[in-house]
Amino acid sequence: MASTTGNPNVDANTSANTNLSPTSPEVVKKLEKQIMQEAKHEEKGVKRAIDDLKNTEKAGNKAHKQAEKAGSTLHKLEKREQASLNEVYKAEHRHDVVITDLHKAQHDIELTTQNDRKLQETLKSKTAHVDEAMKANDEHTQARNAKLNALKGPAGAGEAGRVIAEPDTTQAAGSLN
Repeated sequence: MASTTGNPNVDANTSANTNLSPTSPEVVKKLEKQIMQEAKHEEKGVKRAIDDLKNTEKAGNKAHKQAEKAGSTLHKLEKREQASLNEVYKAEHRHDVVITDLHKAQHDIELTTQNDRKLQETLKSKTAHVDEAMKANDEHTQARNAKLNALKGPAGAGEAGRVIAEPDTTQAAGSLN
């Protein structure tokens, strides 16, 4: 007998089935075995799907926990960054205050240095003026005493004849220093 489908097993089963009745114990046994294999195969597939689902749920839970942990870490780091930024702002403010104080101190030292120079110049000028005035006073006093002595004659030439006292130049010069 020639094969019509090209598969000898199918043709053999077909020819064997044609000889056997559909209710024969061999056919029933074969069908039961086939059904049991299908059920077993399907049960394994369901079990694999359930295991896969459980593994996916575990992975999902783990990923969710990791995401929550990463979010918590991010939140903590954002807080730390903000605190650090606030510290930077405070430090910048303190630095700005110090810079302002530094500029003020530099300005103050310039003013006091200028004032000191002016006072030193004024002091030199006044010292020179006082020295000149004292020298002129000494010269004028001597000239006046000489005139007075000339008016009184030879008897008044001594120290007792002096009318205007000579100023004490050491005392006046000492008070300036």
